[in-house]
Amino acid sequence: MKVARIQIEQEFAQLRVETQMASLSVETAKRGMSIQRQPAQMNAVQQAPKIELDMQKFRNNLGLKSNRALMEEYVAEAREKARQGIRQIARDGDFVATLPTDTNNIAELARTKMLEVHEPEMNSGEVPPGAVGMKGMPGEFSIDWSQSGVRIEWDKYVPPEFTVDPKAEVRVELAREPRLEITVVE
Repeated sequence: MKVARIQIEQEFAQLRVETQMASLSVETAKRGMSIQRQPAQMNAVQQAPKIELDMQKFRNNLGLKSNRALMEEYVAEAREKARQGIRQIARDGDFVATLPTDTNNIAELARTKMLEVHEPEMNSGEVPPGAVGMKGMPGEFSIDWSQSGVRIEWDKYVPPEFTVDPKAEVRVELAREPRLEITVVE
């Protein structure tokens, strides 16, 4: 008897897969900026000190007087001399009028006046009295600062540019088709 058998031959399908990696390039534009700097500035204001001297009293004491001061001094001196003269005449009259005396009162009065000693005044070398009048105003010095500053201005923002070349790709091909073969063999 003959036996039949079934013979099965089978081949699986074979896939071929090819992949291509993507290449990414990024281009970024450099962003520019401009810097403006303002330096600090100093402003100094100075007012010089002043001294005012009033030399009038000092000049008057030295004899360098104004016409008005000289006139006032001469008037005062003349009045004082006139008063002293009147007093002296009154004293002399009282002296002459004393009665009775055994001497000649008028001659005695004349002799006394002739024998009076007048010592001249000497320069003592001291600074005349009456100091120099002085009025002082202090000076001023002020400093004003203006602040420094830095200003930064950026150029317009440009976003980065992304380029994908080549693109990612996966290719799947059937390299070998599946095969199933069934045969009956005796």
